[in-house]
Amino acid sequence: LVEKVKPSRSRDSGNTLTKKEFPGGVLRMAGANSAAALRNMPVKRLMLDEVDAYPLDLDGEGNPIDLAKKRTSTFAKRKIFILSTPTVKGLSVIEPLFESTDKRYYHVPCPHCGTIQHLEWQHLHYEYDKVTKTATDVYYKCPHCAAPIEEKHKTEMLASGLWIATAPENRNKKRAGYHINSMYSPLGWLSWESMAQDWEESQGDVPKLKTFYNTALGLTYEESGDKLEWQLLYDRREDYTRNKI
Repeated sequence: LVEKVKPSRSRDSGNTLTKKEFPGGVLRMAGANSAAALRNMPVKRLMLDEVDAYPLDLDGEGNPIDLAKKRTSTFAKRKIFILSTPTVKGLSVIEPLFESTDKRYYHVPCPHCGTIQHLEWQHLHYEYDKVTKTATDVYYKCPHCAAPIEEKHKTEMLASGLWIATAPENRNKKRAGYHINSMYSPLGWLSWESMAQDWEESQGDVPKLKTFYNTALGLTYEESGDKLEWQLLYDRREDYTRNKI
Protein backbone atom coordinates (compact mmCIF):
# COMPACT_ATOMS: atom_id res chain seq x y z
CA LEU A 1 0.00 0.00 0.00
CA VAL A 2 2.87 2.38 0.76
CA GLU A 3 4.16 1.82 -2.78
CA LYS A 4 0.73 2.32 -4.40
CA VAL A 5 -0.69 5.27 -2.42
CA LYS A 6 1.31 8.49 -2.35
CA PRO A 7 2.12 10.23 0.95
CA SER A 8 -0.54 12.66 2.15
CA ARG A 9 1.99 15.43 2.71
CA SER A 10 1.67 17.05 -0.69
CA ARG A 11 -1.56 18.88 -1.58
CA ASP A 12 -2.01 17.19 -4.97
CA SER A 13 -0.95 13.72 -3.85
CA GLY A 14 -4.41 12.19 -4.30
CA ASN A 15 -4.24 10.97 -0.71
CA THR A 16 -6.76 12.77 1.51
CA LEU A 17 -9.00 11.79 4.39
CA THR A 18 -11.82 10.71 2.04
CA LYS A 19 -9.94 9.87 -1.18
CA LYS A 20 -7.09 7.47 -1.89
CA GLU A 21 -5.86 7.36 -5.48
CA PHE A 22 -3.79 4.40 -6.69
CA PRO A 23 -2.75 2.96 -10.08
CA GLY A 24 -5.92 1.67 -11.75
CA GLY A 25 -8.51 3.23 -9.48
CA VAL A 26 -9.51 5.35 -6.53
CA LEU A 27 -10.99 4.64 -3.11
CA ARG A 28 -13.63 7.15 -2.04
CA MET A 29 -15.06 7.25 1.49
CA ALA A 30 -18.25 8.96 2.61
CA GLY A 31 -20.37 9.17 5.74
CA ALA A 32 -23.91 7.80 5.65
CA ASN A 33 -25.08 11.07 7.23
CA SER A 34 -24.16 13.16 4.18
CA ALA A 35 -26.51 13.14 1.18
CA ALA A 36 -24.08 15.29 -0.82
CA ALA A 37 -21.25 12.80 -0.28
CA LEU A 38 -23.41 9.87 -1.37
CA ARG A 39 -24.35 11.68 -4.57
CA ASN A 40 -20.79 12.71 -5.29
CA MET A 41 -19.63 10.26 -7.97
CA PRO A 42 -20.49 7.00 -9.75
CA VAL A 43 -18.88 3.85 -8.33
CA LYS A 44 -18.50 0.34 -9.72
CA ARG A 45 -17.82 -1.38 -6.41
CA LEU A 46 -19.72 -0.18 -3.36
CA MET A 47 -19.26 -1.26 0.26
CA LEU A 48 -21.82 -0.17 2.85
CA ASP A 49 -20.54 -0.76 6.38
CA GLU A 50 -22.64 -0.99 9.59
CA VAL A 51 -25.93 -0.21 7.83
CA ASP A 52 -27.96 -0.78 11.00
CA ALA A 53 -26.55 2.52 12.27
CA TYR A 54 -27.59 4.49 9.17
CA PRO A 55 -30.39 7.08 9.45
CA LEU A 56 -33.70 5.95 7.93
CA ASP A 57 -34.12 9.19 5.99
CA LEU A 58 -31.24 11.43 5.00
CA ASP A 59 -31.97 15.15 4.72
CA GLY A 60 -35.43 14.35 3.34
CA GLU A 61 -33.86 12.66 0.30
CA GLY A 62 -34.56 9.06 1.26
CA ASN A 63 -32.72 6.05 2.58
CA PRO A 64 -28.88 6.42 2.45
CA ILE A 65 -28.54 2.80 1.27
CA ASP A 66 -30.76 3.46 -1.74
CA LEU A 67 -28.97 6.75 -2.43
CA ALA A 68 -25.60 4.99 -2.42
CA LYS A 69 -26.82 2.10 -4.59
CA LYS A 70 -27.96 4.61 -7.23
CA ARG A 71 -24.28 5.54 -7.67
CA THR A 72 -23.65 2.09 -9.21
CA SER A 73 -26.44 2.21 -11.82
CA THR A 74 -24.11 3.31 -14.65
CA PHE A 75 -22.08 0.09 -14.40
CA ALA A 76 -23.36 -3.21 -15.79
CA LYS A 77 -20.95 -5.33 -13.73
CA ARG A 78 -21.36 -3.52 -10.43
CA LYS A 79 -20.81 -5.14 -7.05
CA ILE A 80 -22.48 -4.06 -3.80
CA PHE A 81 -21.28 -5.38 -0.42
CA ILE A 82 -23.62 -4.65 2.52
CA LEU A 83 -22.51 -5.66 5.99
CA SER A 84 -23.44 -4.83 9.54
CA THR A 85 -23.64 -5.87 13.15
CA PRO A 86 -27.39 -6.45 13.69
CA THR A 87 -29.27 -4.46 16.32
CA VAL A 88 -32.92 -4.73 17.42
CA LYS A 89 -35.31 -7.24 15.89
CA GLY A 90 -37.93 -5.51 13.79
CA LEU A 91 -35.75 -2.42 13.36
CA SER A 92 -32.60 -4.02 11.95
CA VAL A 93 -31.79 -3.28 8.31
CA ILE A 94 -29.33 -6.11 7.77
CA GLU A 95 -31.56 -8.91 9.12
CA PRO A 96 -34.31 -8.75 6.44
CA LEU A 97 -31.62 -8.36 3.77
CA PHE A 98 -29.92 -11.54 5.00
CA GLU A 99 -33.24 -13.38 5.30
CA SER A 100 -33.92 -12.68 1.62
CA THR A 101 -30.72 -14.49 0.58
CA ASP A 102 -29.67 -18.15 0.49
CA LYS A 103 -28.35 -17.67 4.07
CA ARG A 104 -24.86 -19.15 4.00
CA TYR A 105 -23.26 -20.22 7.30
CA TYR A 106 -19.69 -21.40 7.75
CA HIS A 107 -19.69 -25.12 8.56
CA VAL A 108 -16.72 -26.88 10.15
CA PRO A 109 -16.05 -30.62 10.67
CA CYS A 110 -16.13 -32.24 14.09
CA PRO A 111 -12.59 -33.49 14.86
CA HIS A 112 -14.11 -36.72 16.27
CA CYS A 113 -16.91 -37.82 13.90
CA GLY A 114 -16.16 -35.54 10.94
CA THR A 115 -19.73 -34.24 10.63
CA ILE A 116 -19.78 -30.69 9.30
CA GLN A 117 -21.83 -28.25 11.33
CA HIS A 118 -22.57 -24.60 12.00
CA LEU A 119 -21.25 -23.53 15.43
CA GLU A 120 -24.13 -22.42 17.65
CA TRP A 121 -24.04 -20.93 21.14
CA GLN A 122 -26.35 -23.48 22.80
CA HIS A 123 -23.79 -26.24 22.26
CA LEU A 124 -21.04 -24.52 24.29
CA HIS A 125 -20.60 -26.06 27.75
CA TYR A 126 -18.61 -24.78 30.73
CA GLU A 127 -18.46 -24.44 34.51
CA TYR A 128 -18.88 -20.93 35.89
CA ASP A 129 -17.69 -19.71 39.30
CA LYS A 130 -19.83 -16.75 40.38
CA VAL A 131 -17.32 -15.77 43.07
CA THR A 132 -14.25 -15.50 40.85
CA LYS A 133 -16.37 -14.79 37.75
CA THR A 134 -14.39 -17.26 35.67
CA ALA A 135 -15.43 -19.97 33.24
CA THR A 136 -13.58 -23.29 33.29
CA ASP A 137 -13.80 -26.64 31.49
CA VAL A 138 -15.03 -24.90 28.36
CA TYR A 139 -15.79 -27.15 25.40
CA TYR A 140 -18.17 -27.43 22.46
CA LYS A 141 -20.39 -30.50 22.50
CA CYS A 142 -20.87 -31.98 19.04
CA PRO A 143 -24.64 -32.32 18.51
CA HIS A 144 -24.02 -35.40 16.35
CA CYS A 145 -21.61 -37.60 18.34
CA ALA A 146 -21.78 -35.75 21.71
CA ALA A 147 -17.97 -35.70 21.91
CA PRO A 148 -16.35 -32.65 23.55
CA ILE A 149 -14.54 -30.36 21.11
CA GLU A 150 -11.78 -28.31 22.71
CA GLU A 151 -10.86 -24.90 21.39
CA LYS A 152 -7.42 -26.14 20.35
CA HIS A 153 -9.15 -28.03 17.53
CA LYS A 154 -10.50 -24.83 16.06
CA THR A 155 -7.51 -24.01 13.83
CA GLU A 156 -7.83 -27.27 11.93
CA MET A 157 -11.62 -27.02 11.87
CA LEU A 158 -11.58 -23.52 10.38
CA ALA A 159 -9.09 -24.55 7.69
CA SER A 160 -11.36 -27.44 6.66
CA GLY A 161 -14.62 -25.48 6.74
CA LEU A 162 -16.93 -24.41 3.93
CA TRP A 163 -19.90 -22.10 3.35
CA ILE A 164 -23.25 -23.89 3.02
CA ALA A 165 -26.50 -22.27 1.91
CA THR A 166 -29.33 -23.09 4.33
CA ALA A 167 -32.09 -21.48 2.25
CA PRO A 168 -31.48 -22.83 -1.27
CA GLU A 169 -35.01 -21.78 -2.28
CA ASN A 170 -33.74 -18.18 -2.17
CA ARG A 171 -30.74 -18.92 -4.36
CA ASN A 172 -30.01 -16.04 -6.70
CA LYS A 173 -26.95 -15.76 -8.92
CA LYS A 174 -26.88 -12.01 -8.25
CA ARG A 175 -27.22 -12.14 -4.46
CA ALA A 176 -25.63 -14.16 -1.66
CA GLY A 177 -25.80 -13.78 2.12
CA TYR A 178 -23.19 -14.75 4.69
CA HIS A 179 -23.37 -14.97 8.49
CA ILE A 180 -20.67 -15.76 11.02
CA ASN A 181 -20.42 -15.33 14.79
CA SER A 182 -17.56 -14.82 17.21
CA MET A 183 -17.34 -18.51 18.10
CA TYR A 184 -15.28 -18.84 14.91
CA SER A 185 -12.61 -16.38 16.10
CA PRO A 186 -9.17 -17.92 15.50
CA LEU A 187 -7.00 -18.96 18.44
CA GLY A 188 -5.44 -15.91 20.06
CA TRP A 189 -8.50 -13.78 19.30
CA LEU A 190 -11.74 -13.86 21.29
CA SER A 191 -11.84 -17.19 23.16
CA TRP A 192 -14.78 -19.41 24.07
CA GLU A 193 -13.83 -18.86 27.71
CA SER A 194 -14.12 -15.07 27.34
CA MET A 195 -17.44 -15.45 25.57
CA ALA A 196 -18.77 -17.66 28.38
CA GLN A 197 -17.73 -15.06 30.96
CA ASP A 198 -19.34 -12.25 28.96
CA TRP A 199 -22.56 -14.27 28.68
CA GLU A 200 -22.73 -14.88 32.42
CA GLU A 201 -21.96 -11.26 33.27
CA SER A 202 -24.70 -10.08 30.92
CA GLN A 203 -27.46 -12.01 32.67
CA GLY A 204 -29.93 -9.56 34.21
CA ASP A 205 -28.27 -6.63 32.43
CA VAL A 206 -30.28 -5.81 29.28
CA PRO A 207 -27.71 -3.45 27.64
CA LYS A 208 -24.92 -6.02 28.13
CA LEU A 209 -27.15 -8.85 26.91
CA LYS A 210 -28.10 -6.85 23.84
CA THR A 211 -24.43 -6.18 23.11
CA PHE A 212 -23.63 -9.90 23.43
CA TYR A 213 -26.40 -10.91 21.03
CA ASN A 214 -25.42 -8.24 18.50
CA THR A 215 -21.63 -8.34 18.57
CA ALA A 216 -20.75 -11.86 19.74
CA LEU A 217 -23.52 -13.93 18.19
CA GLY A 218 -24.33 -11.65 15.25
CA LEU A 219 -28.04 -11.81 16.08
CA THR A 220 -30.73 -9.22 16.58
CA TYR A 221 -32.01 -8.68 20.11
CA GLU A 222 -35.75 -8.98 20.62
CA GLU A 223 -37.08 -6.38 23.03
CA SER A 224 -39.49 -7.71 25.66
CA GLY A 225 -42.68 -5.97 26.68
CA ASP A 226 -46.46 -6.17 26.82
CA LYS A 227 -48.23 -6.76 23.53
CA LEU A 228 -51.48 -5.01 22.69
CA GLU A 229 -54.63 -7.13 22.46
CA TRP A 230 -55.21 -6.09 18.87
CA GLN A 231 -57.71 -8.81 18.08
CA LEU A 232 -60.42 -7.32 20.35
CA LEU A 233 -60.17 -3.95 18.64
CA TYR A 234 -60.01 -5.54 15.19
CA ASP A 235 -63.20 -7.53 15.84
CA ARG A 236 -65.11 -4.32 16.61
CA ARG A 237 -64.42 -2.80 13.21
CA GLU A 238 -67.45 -1.79 11.11
CA ASP A 239 -68.21 -0.22 7.75
CA TYR A 240 -68.91 3.52 7.62
CA THR A 241 -69.70 6.15 5.03
CA ARG A 242 -66.90 8.57 4.21
CA ASN A 243 -67.41 12.25 5.19
CA LYS A 244 -70.33 11.36 7.46
CA ILE A 245 -69.88 11.62 11.23
